[in-house]
Amino acid sequence: MAKRRVKLTGVRWDPVKLRKVVTPIARVAAGVVVLVSLGLVAARLSEVGRNDARFLVVPSQLVAERLPRWMPPTVRDVIHERVSALAPLSIFDARFAERLSEGLRGATPWIADVREVERLYPNRARVELVLRQPVAQVDVGGRRVVLDGEGTVLHDESRAAPTRFEVPVYPVLGAEPRTAPRVGDAFPDAEVVAAALAAAELRTIGEPWAATVREIDPTALEVRCSIRGSVAAPGEVHVRTGSGVLVEWGRARASSRHGADELPVDRKIRHLQRILRKYPGLKGLEEVRLNFHDPYYRPVGGSLEFLREDGSGEVGSG
Repeated sequence: MAKRRVKLTGVRWDPVKLRKVVTPIARVAAGVVVLVSLGLVAARLSEVGRNDARFLVVPSQLVAERLPRWMPPTVRDVIHERVSALAPLSIFDARFAERLSEGLRGATPWIADVREVERLYPNRARVELVLRQPVAQVDVGGRRVVLDGEGTVLHDESRAAPTRFEVPVYPVLGAEPRTAPRVGDAFPDAEVVAAALAAAELRTIGEPWAATVREIDPTALEVRCSIRGSVAAPGEVHVRTGSGVLVEWGRARASSRHGADELPVDRKIRHLQRILRKYPGLKGLEEVRLNFHDPYYRPVGGSLEFLREDGSGEVGSG
């Protein structure tokens, strides 16, 4: 039987055109292979790095480098002890910044937030901490409790050996708290919290107003006191000055209760400056009330005098 021959007819390709078509496809294919290879290598390096001690970041070292100078050594030691309990984190951890921030915020109430985390390979990082600052202290059953400007308990210690801070921490007088909450919790006494808010307001007054605050020399805050028989309303805060004068400050503007109705801080300071021009250091006065549109004061052994807000700066007797 004779074999049947089949003749195949092919298409003739131009080599130049063929190269133009094939080259981009080859490059894309090569790029995909390279990316996949790099991805596999990166995943492998990340897996190895997470288990390699050379790439571990120790949280306690980060915090120790960021604590301010005003913080006393005893507080630094407490913070370092609590942060040291945090496990080291691999710098290759995909959630490195999130895990580090959560750990630091939960370790101590002194750290309010972690604003920024920057990785510095192979095993370091730079963090920007937002620290709470002590502004007020209150005695509770033989204990000294230190609060920040929101009423959060930062420190609890025996009154026999109080810690000295390099920033003003005003004692709160007149409050009668029965129990102290744990460190990190909010103080339950509303009057104490009101005093903490006012203390923070006094502490954050900037220049040139801050010079006026320094001149009256605040020494304590009182929350349950009387001025000539008038008992302070809940939330009203009085400032006890170095010369013994009682200044009714009122409520902090940040107070959630009636705070928005208070005079602005700059108005209170301007009233105070007018009084200080006549009574430097408030010496010779018994009391001053700043939280009214027409503030007033009482000289020792004298009658009540008002500051009229008519722009003249004159003082009228009432």
